[in-house]
Amino acid sequence: MTANADKGATKPGDETRMEPATQGARRAAALAGDVAGEIADRLPEAAASSRGVLDQTNTQLQASSDEMLIAGAGLSLGVALGLGAAGASRLLILLALIPAGAMAATLQERRAWSTPATNRRRAR
Repeated sequence: MTANADKGATKPGDETRMEPATQGARRAAALAGDVAGEIADRLPEAAASSRGVLDQTNTQLQASSDEMLIAGAGLSLGVALGLGAAGASRLLILLALIPAGAMAATLQERRAWSTPATNRRRAR
């Protein structure tokens, strides 16, 4: 290494070689900013849409019989176990477990409401 390289000195013409890279980085930063702004603009709409879907799902779960919830939770759990045995990604397995969790939570909520208060106190 030379003394000039250690001091960070540039050779004549280095600036012109760096300009395309600098311009490319600026364009990428501007594009990333535009994309982030567009995502931020659409976020409230996506949140409202997701909320509507969750409300519909909750209504359907509450209207289902206990037997249907047990069968659905078992099926979802079986799919998740099968994916795990097949070597699927953990994210995919977790996504397959979401319906089972929702159905199990609905069943648990029903059982908590159907248990008289005296039985709940004794169980603690």
